[in-house]
Amino acid sequence: MKLSLSTARFAAVLAVAAVVFGAGLVSGAAGQPLIMGSTTNSAGSSATKMSSNVNGNAFAVAQTGSGNAANGIRGDASQGTGGVFTSSSNNALFATAASANRFAMVAVSNGGAGTGGALFADGNANPALDIQTNTNVPPMTVNSTTNVANLNSDLVDGYHASSLNRIAYASDDSTVDGDAASAGRITATITAPARGYIIVSGSAYIFNETGNGADDALCYLQVNNSTLAGSTRWVDTDYTGAAGGLMDEVSCATNGGFQVCNTGAYTIDMEFSSIGTDLNVLDSSLVAEFVPFNGAGSPPSLFECPIIIFPEPGEKAPKD
Repeated sequence: MKLSLSTARFAAVLAVAAVVFGAGLVSGAAGQPLIMGSTTNSAGSSATKMSSNVNGNAFAVAQTGSGNAANGIRGDASQGTGGVFTSSSNNALFATAASANRFAMVAVSNGGAGTGGALFADGNANPALDIQTNTNVPPMTVNSTTNVANLNSDLVDGYHASSLNRIAYASDDSTVDGDAASAGRITATITAPARGYIIVSGSAYIFNETGNGADDALCYLQVNNSTLAGSTRWVDTDYTGAAGGLMDEVSCATNGGFQVCNTGAYTIDMEFSSIGTDLNVLDSSLVAEFVPFNGAGSPPSLFECPIIIFPEPGEKAPKD
């Protein structure tokens, strides 16, 4: 029987394929490597390329070993950039873990101390790292307490920086002559970015300069022109000696606090009244601090915000 020329050519191709690939079809000893491409290629081109036109994987590796070091794929490089995965449209590398207690990808740096790391991500015009998870799961876990330089955080324990403590301060070192109505008023404005508390303290010296025996004075705090409950303080000043002699100088200090149910600016005033013509006010200071947490370290809820009506200051405190 005679063979046609095409049949002979096909047989020759099969013979060459059997010689080239026959060794790869024979099972080798366990642990022996599979060499693909050329071990002497230094031209920079791809030694081995696998392509697929189907919707599945062009190349798949399955590792069924149960050991902790059983890797599905591993790449080692003595120099250069190491294993490089590129894609023109989809993911360059996709890794998934089938177990809840396994990692989809493990990166380990065995080098000594330096500037390198187990993982390097460069997003160029895109985020270098995009972390997505369930809302009730922490996006990452760390075991180091060392600060990370240049790491900006949008939230601290769920709060923006504008929702943390802030302080407003005002002072007046000048001497204000007393009158029958008011003297030495100082003002500070503080903005509450969230529900919380504002704590206020103020003080000033009131002194009797001209005589006429004992004189009383009143100082108190106001929030948005309403008197802060419990902040009213009375002081007595006594004068001894002739005019220009010994003066009595008394500190009128007061404090208070209130819940903030509405965000926005709050005007805090330290007021003085019942200041007679023989009394003066000097060295006034006022501090207001916004605190977003209650005594238990939690933010106040909406139900903890009662409507408070501030009483007006009394005409005169009872004296013993």
